[in-house]
Amino acid sequence: MRSICKIIYKLCICLVLLGAAPPLLAFDLQITQREFAQLSSKCQLYYFSVMGPRLPYESPFSHEQVKQGRIEAESVGGAWHYCGGLVWLNRALIAADEESRKRAYKMALLEIYFTAKKIEETNHMFNEVQVNYARALFYNEQHAKSRSLLNSLLQKNPGMTSARIEFARQLRAEKQTGQAIKLLEKATEKEFEVSADLNYFLGVYQYHEGNYAAARKYADRAYKLGYPLPWLKQKLAKKRL
Repeated sequence: MRSICKIIYKLCICLVLLGAAPPLLAFDLQITQREFAQLSSKCQLYYFSVMGPRLPYESPFSHEQVKQGRIEAESVGGAWHYCGGLVWLNRALIAADEESRKRAYKMALLEIYFTAKKIEETNHMFNEVQVNYARALFYNEQHAKSRSLLNSLLQKNPGMTSARIEFARQLRAEKQTGQAIKLLEKATEKEFEVSADLNYFLGVYQYHEGNYAAARKYADRAYKLGYPLPWLKQKLAKKRL
């Protein structure tokens, strides 16, 4: 019986990926109140607008907000699936074992894929959804497909900082830190003026390459822009830089 269930489950996944069946995965996902709090305010609204009745805690939104949220979530391409995918990505980070981590990444890909293939390019969340789709692809060992998507995004919009940072993160994960640095350095000065993340990660990669003066420069920029994590600051302080 268990083997039959596994076959049916795999068949459903294939149908979803082929676009032949709508996934119901988000409706089976029960997120905790802590996981809900980790989502952005937009994702909280989108997720609650559909899944609210199934959640074991009170709504932080008014009836009118939920109603409007459902309309927006539909326009995003079923945003509750995307937001559910973010929960799975977070679960993968704290998974107790490799099997659980792989399953969480697979579920994240299925959820985010549902929204990524439906969302229109003119939608205000298009860039965010596509970049996280690329992340999910990478974590599911679909590196070439992820890179192709990120390249496409950057070709259409060279100033898409989030895509540039994700591409660089993937290069760093594959021990191509020098290439990651070159990619981030191609960002515009305007991007460096407003993005704490861009400055921080370039500073981190420079640090790992032993370029401490450059690391200090970008660390100062990142913290001036309000980057919250102290890792780079602490590392530089230990070296008295």
